[in-house]
Amino acid sequence: MLDKNLEQQIYQDLQERIFKGELRAQEHISDSQIAKKWNTSRTPVRDALKKLEYQGILRREPSKGWYVRPLLLEDIKDIFEVKIEIEGMMAYKAASCTDETLRETLKSAYEDMRSTDTDTDLEHWQEADRLFHETMANMAGNKRASRILNELNALWNRVRVAFACLQSFREDSNTTHKLILDAVLKGEAEEARRHMQEHVRTRYIDTEKILVNLILPFAINGL
Repeated sequence: MLDKNLEQQIYQDLQERIFKGELRAQEHISDSQIAKKWNTSRTPVRDALKKLEYQGILRREPSKGWYVRPLLLEDIKDIFEVKIEIEGMMAYKAASCTDETLRETLKSAYEDMRSTDTDTDLEHWQEADRLFHETMANMAGNKRASRILNELNALWNRVRVAFACLQSFREDSNTTHKLILDAVLKGEAEEARRHMQEHVRTRYIDTEKILVNLILPFAINGL
């Protein structure tokens, strides 16, 4: 049990460092150095690395070890194709939720997004956005879909954090989140699904344009 807890801690630490850009694309990950840092054997380290490899965050080369896997344009496309369907389904199901606590939490999360100064308080806006989508998932009540969505969001988090820094991104998100919120609270399931899918689809189009024109040409080792 101790090794399993340690494996999870190492996994979360590495995942966070990769998503924050502390460990960059193509960078070599030394299991022996990590084991030394955590004062443990290489067994829980390798188990953590295998988990990251399975998620597509790392890649393993025979006799060389693990490397941070670059996030490719094709990866972004695959992620969004699934996100469009899952998030649309969640919005549809959330419209049937009658739990007043969850409904109030959803409204409160949106109000926090709307009232946050998008010029100065990025972290607060991101937290409100996270709570909005987390609450939507809880209202939908599909835990398996929530886990899949969390993994997909984790994969493209390296890019998502950068886009959240753009004021236009946050302002557009506030507008579409209001449409989604209103449809969910009115019980308009199809409208909720449509607005959510349009929101995610538009985000993909914007993401692809910026990656192709502004980021990938200068990202020698990928994202």
